[in-house]
Amino acid sequence: MILQEEPCGKQVRTSDGNTLQIHSLFDAGGQAALYTEQTGNYLVKLYNPDTQAKKQKLIDKFTLLKQQPLPDSFIKVIDVVTDPYVGFVMEKLEGFSSLAEFMENHTDTRYDLRKRLVRAFSVAKSFRQLHEHSLAYCDISPRNILFKDSSHSTTIRIIDIDNIYVPGLSRPVVGGSPYHRAPELLAGASPDIFTDHFALAIIIFEMLCMRHPYVSKAAEKLSPEEEQNAADKALYGYIEEDESGALPIADVFTPKLRALARRCFVDGYTNPMARPTAAEWEIALIEASNQVVQCPKCKEYTYAFTKKFPCCACKQPLERGPVLRFYNRVFGEKAVYADEYDKKFFRDEPLNREFVLRKYMDGEKALEPNYIRLFYFCDLDPVAYNDTLSKKKENAISIAPLTIGEYEDGNWYYRWVPQGEMKCRYESQKEAFDLAQSEKRKFVKKDQLPNFKTGAIFIFWKSKPRELQGGKYICQRIAKVEEN
Repeated sequence: MILQEEPCGKQVRTSDGNTLQIHSLFDAGGQAALYTEQTGNYLVKLYNPDTQAKKQKLIDKFTLLKQQPLPDSFIKVIDVVTDPYVGFVMEKLEGFSSLAEFMENHTDTRYDLRKRLVRAFSVAKSFRQLHEHSLAYCDISPRNILFKDSSHSTTIRIIDIDNIYVPGLSRPVVGGSPYHRAPELLAGASPDIFTDHFALAIIIFEMLCMRHPYVSKAAEKLSPEEEQNAADKALYGYIEEDESGALPIADVFTPKLRALARRCFVDGYTNPMARPTAAEWEIALIEASNQVVQCPKCKEYTYAFTKKFPCCACKQPLERGPVLRFYNRVFGEKAVYADEYDKKFFRDEPLNREFVLRKYMDGEKALEPNYIRLFYFCDLDPVAYNDTLSKKKENAISIAPLTIGEYEDGNWYYRWVPQGEMKCRYESQKEAFDLAQSEKRKFVKKDQLPNFKTGAIFIFWKSKPRELQGGKYICQRIAKVEEN
């Protein structure tokens, strides 16, 4: 939509008392037009309401959005334009690409599995953060998601934040986009967090498999309108396996990701409550990204579910190295030492999480830290995970709290990142037990790597003694470097 009266070269005033001069048209959409301003630092989105009442309603809406605690990945309302046009000022992004352009133009079906997983994880994390504030985006689609990749991470930005619905204070203005609409929207229902869950699942499926979950090879014979209708109404049902040029789901989905997809596209098609949340996708995707290893021959990443396996791309035989496994440990206050081991008092209960310790990066064996994120140390329950996140500053947990790497001599070392100190830990069961009884912590200098081999135990949390089953017990969270 281009404004009836061209604003280029004119000045606009904002609610904060600022004045901006509109420079040139940047982009035009169905609802508004996007312009650059004279300094080149911002973009200004302008609307064209035909009545004063509609103009005031837009000003109220943008003022409300400006007050919302939006996650950092969402482009925020910096200022509200009130005269002579109505709209808002936002950050101007540099170096970002549209997810829609990537999906439409990406004819190279290389796996790039780790990059796909990290990118999908970043998208899921963004919407998990939004939903934590009971806000719904209402129009999750590839055209509203921008990304910028670095060597080991992806930065996500979500645009068109005027789509966001604030329950009780605003009304939804959009009902989703073709190919990414929940079925209840087609029946006239209003968008909400549950319709967000459906659209997000489609986006993640497309990012990993490079096809739509409801569109099969048979759709090649359909017109664009017929294909869209088949996707929106799931005319062929959920198509888990397909012989099209897309990536095989068995190569790009873990069993956990596969189960989440079936929950959404089968059970969740008619039951919105069955759909996985953004938090569930976030956890499953980061777990998946930490279960891949790089093939030294073709440089592609492959899931390392077993000790020996073929590369998904070139079929080169591969073998994974040690795995970091996480456990809950419970032991009695008077438990015997390791040479008198007694499982009745000293037992490890698995958290059912593991992290495949990678030795290769870009095809070279090197000292590569494996970044262990916070949720590996939390309970499996996604609700408990979200509670943990909400109680901490996001920037304090966005970085890895623990790094583990293999040194040139084949031994392992680790470092607790926020403190920046290498913490010496325990190579034997007895030493682990002894040091767990006290609050003493050993430190070594950064240039002195501890000499740990496979079997090292990292203790990262310990409870105070508590009453349990008639005696006093202590609980720990531990991680072990184990062979397969």
